Amino acid sequence: MAFISPRIAHNLAKNGYYPTDDKTIKGLIDCFKRDDKPIRVLDPCVGDGSAASFFAYSISMEAILFGVEFNEERAKIAKNRCDKVLRSDLFDTVITPQSFGLLFLNPPYGDLTRENTGAIVNYQKDHKRLEKIFYRFTIPLLQYDGVLVLIIPFTQLDDMLSNWITNQFTDINVFTACDKQFKQIIIIGKKVRQADIVLEQKNEVKSLFKSIYEGQFVPQDIDTCDPDLYRVPEPKDPEIKAFYKLSFTQDEFEEGLNQFQGLWADRNAFSQSMSKTKRQPLRQMSDWHLSLALAAGEISGVVTSQTGKTYVIKGDTYKTQTKKTEIKCDDDDNVETITTLTDKFIPSIKAWDFTPYSDSFGSLLVISSQTNKPNNEDDDELESISTLVEKKTERHIDAQVMVGRTVCTKKIKALCDQDFNVALAISASFARYEKGDWGEMEASDKRLNDRAVKQGQKGDRLFASYHINDDIKLWIITEWQGDAQGFITTFMLPEEY
Repeated sequence: MAFISPRIAHNLAKNGYYPTDDKTIKGLIDCFKRDDKPIRVLDPCVGDGSAASFFAYSISMEAILFGVEFNEERAKIAKNRCDKVLRSDLFDTVITPQSFGLLFLNPPYGDLTRENTGAIVNYQKDHKRLEKIFYRFTIPLLQYDGVLVLIIPFTQLDDMLSNWITNQFTDINVFTACDKQFKQIIIIGKKVRQADIVLEQKNEVKSLFKSIYEGQFVPQDIDTCDPDLYRVPEPKDPEIKAFYKLSFTQDEFEEGLNQFQGLWADRNAFSQSMSKTKRQPLRQMSDWHLSLALAAGEISGVVTSQTGKTYVIKGDTYKTQTKKTEIKCDDDDNVETITTLTDKFIPSIKAWDFTPYSDSFGSLLVISSQTNKPNNEDDDELESISTLVEKKTERHIDAQVMVGRTVCTKKIKALCDQDFNVALAISASFARYEKGDWGEMEASDKRLNDRAVKQGQKGDRLFASYHINDDIKLWIITEWQGDAQGFITTFMLPEEY
């Protein structure tokens, strides 16, 4: 109930939630062709599992039913009715995409509350309705040719949701739920690639959705539908690769500790190497070896130099990471997120001067590659290991790209509203732009951009081009508009120039 608006929560206070009514479920079952082939079904809001189990096992006795439920009591009941249930916030789970042939989605209704700060915030963007947030999160889990059953109030079938559905599904049918209390409609469709959608049929379905949303048309009840309209496909992979949650309750953590007898079965296996006596080196160490030993923390404590100086030495090496995220869309509108983490190891040797009567007594001296440049060939070799890897994974320029205020044309805004994948790709392109990655430009044009950035941009214009997909090319242009407006960065299509 934490995610539902106070008004809706008050309406549902009696039982905590409302599962799909039995008459609607029976009507749904009649829409599907029944056989005993193995199918994989997901209900991301499974409740106590009664509706989903009745639906899934009536379609196929070989059905494997997966569910996610946040409420602890309902999750315990659902575990006895489903094959696998996660007691978790849906947005705190890891589930392999395109793993299910049937998605039974009856999401919570209402607005996202302000006090929520969980993983769900990452999916809200510019809309707050829970129906849309749950839809966006779960649709990638449905395999192509898989069937969606979406149960929502007809008042939420606006242009945004209508565009999402018609861009991803065909063979769409709409029915009215038998229980009229929540004004629910049931949308059933088969997931396909965007290239397989017929434009005329898409426009017809959008017109139907609009008439339902505006209250001009009421679909027939689900219990009067024609039989055997849909068939659930078999899973592409025999086993689902990932279906788990990221967080655990105290009871679940205690259960895991008891099962595995602690964090590890034999602590001696981890501590044995630490108890071994340290051995003397075979030969006198060079300055280079001493530097490595210092950086590794193997040499520490009170050290007296040949000049009589006394220091307390502590060496360490820590790892930092730079993160680069790139989102790509292929020809079939599959979204691939590539995250590159570049490791860089930083040595840090600290020495406190404890020489009596020294002018620097008590001062802390720090030697680190962060603040000191290498002064010999060996140090050059050590430092190049991290810097070369970093240079190969990211493109750097010496100055900051000034983007100022960002604006977009009407066509760009329309594309983002209609297709979330396009919006993701445009956002990823802008992230590249801010780092000085100019996209699909000639080498000479890239050099002009780099030079303009280094010179402050005010006398020049930045221009970059990116392929969003086979049909869309994005241009990003930054220009100086005077002291009153500053820099303005515009997103546009080539034909709008």
